[in-house]
Amino acid sequence: MQKIIFLNRIYENIKTLYPYLENKKFFAVVKSNAYGHNLEKVVSFLEKIAKQDKVLDKKLLGYAVKDFDEAKQILRLTKRKILILIEPLKNFLKDIKITKNVYPTIYDLENLKLALKYKIPFHIKIDTGMTRLGFYPREFLKIKNFLERNIDLLDGILSHLPCADTNFEFTKKQHKLFLKLTLPLKKKKKDLILHLENSYGTLYKLKHLDAARIGLFLYFFKRQAMEVYSYLLQTKEAQFFQKVSYCGTYKVKNTEYLGIVFGGYNEGIFRKASNKAYFLIRGKKAYIRGNVCMNLIIVSLPNNKIKSGEKVEILSERHNLFYWSKIFETIPYEILTSLRGKEIFIEN
Repeated sequence: MQKIIFLNRIYENIKTLYPYLENKKFFAVVKSNAYGHNLEKVVSFLEKIAKQDKVLDKKLLGYAVKDFDEAKQILRLTKRKILILIEPLKNFLKDIKITKNVYPTIYDLENLKLALKYKIPFHIKIDTGMTRLGFYPREFLKIKNFLERNIDLLDGILSHLPCADTNFEFTKKQHKLFLKLTLPLKKKKKDLILHLENSYGTLYKLKHLDAARIGLFLYFFKRQAMEVYSYLLQTKEAQFFQKVSYCGTYKVKNTEYLGIVFGGYNEGIFRKASNKAYFLIRGKKAYIRGNVCMNLIIVSLPNNKIKSGEKVEILSERHNLFYWSKIFETIPYEILTSLRGKEIFIEN
């Protein structure tokens, strides 16, 4: 399988988001290998484009990664802020003490004490309704005096929106609570970075915030940045009532021309697609027959003229993430981070 990453489309998506960001800057969320788009390639490309686009250079505040290992991968590529969203400070304390521009996200007392003790600049996370990482509002109020006394180390405050794509009223309540908790500290430190919005959150144009964290919309907004293709290993004719693939879950009704595609659940095409989804071959639907295998998938061919080596369109802008999200009954994030293949990068 080939996984083609159109880096230029990421840039198109960012430019389309400028009006929604208004005066805010943004962290490009490149955690989990840039959602499967290759962490180093995406950061290197954005840094290159930022040298040409003054608006991007001004708005791109930094990058958000999941752990210190990802931070290390891009340290040599950028001088912007690198925000570690998930891994606790205690895990990489020794390394960060000799590293510039890397900021841990602090979400518990243990790691807050370490940051203060070793004078490590940090961002602090409040749980305003996700019930995931972060201090509950009542806990945040208890540490507020600590933060005020160490305001020079506090670089930013963040929270997360779990329902920005589905529940505007709940999002508004989170926004109101977040501002109530954070604006008093903002008055004490004007350059404190308040960031609450995720990709869908940017569409609301929430006020009194300094930055957004844009993840999915980097890769899938105006344009879909990833396309995936494979090819036919073999074609064959199957007769009436022949069983296909493991457990014979598909039976040929009449004479049918079948093709065996390189790719399977190891490559991120889940078994849920069995006897349900289709690929495109020469622009026509080629339905999956039988169970998806580890590295092979059997499809029904549009006609008997198609031979081995034929290109198979698995994911593209016309056969896109909306379709596959319905098939797999999941979200685009899971699909993007699961797909594997030989990576090809296109900049222009």
